[in-house]
Amino acid sequence: MKHSAVPERRRSQRTLMIKSGMLISGAANLRCAVLDASHSGARVLLLDGATAFEVGLLSLADGTIRAVQLCWQRDREVGFTFLHCDEPDEGS
Repeated sequence: MKHSAVPERRRSQRTLMIKSGMLISGAANLRCAVLDASHSGARVLLLDGATAFEVGLLSLADGTIRAVQLCWQRDREVGFTFLHCDEPDEGS
């Protein structure tokens, strides 16, 4: 049961996970852990305690690389939107 007073605005269901990764922007790299993800974005914990990039790449240990744009940041927890993602068909 959800007890949040804030209405859910995501269009895609999130999947909980803990995956190690790297945020890349130019020559700068930040170690991170992906806490959850959906078709359209991800919630990330910055392990280096730095400020996230506005736009960059999220590279995961499994070889997945996604272009991302910063949506929000609260301390070391960051929300990103995946750039260039196609929404799934309504029937699927």
